Amino acid sequence: MASEVGKNIGFGRSDLQTYTIPSGGVSTERVDLGRPYAFIIIMCANADDIAASTAMSINVSPEEDIILHNLYVQNSPNLIWSKGDLPTSNSFYCLISDAFGARFVQPVFDTATDGVVVLQIVGYDPTVVNQPDR
Repeated sequence: MASEVGKNIGFGRSDLQTYTIPSGGVSTERVDLGRPYAFIIIMCANADDIAASTAMSINVSPEEDIILHNLYVQNSPNLIWSKGDLPTSNSFYCLISDAFGARFVQPVFDTATDGVVVLQIVGYDPTVVNQPDR
């Protein structure tokens, strides 16, 4: 018996990771999502301590033995991805995609924070549940 189309398809999700940038900092240690994910969501619930005119770039790596590298804009090998002028109040949310998948993620601000900034990072990936035909 053939499987129904779409019946065993969904999304895999990493555990939610907390990334805390200390007051006066621009970055900290990378977070480990456990395995590579094609879609990375970065959330900030309180942007009050992000300095005005701050941009954020991302360092990523698909596995332990590959060093962190800048995430570049797709089809633009000379353009590093950056989210400019982050909000300095309320919240924000970014969706990053990496065709090869990113296991290790390290956001980097270009301006020191005015206080502690807490980001939440989670990975998503399309998955197929392997079930034998019944």
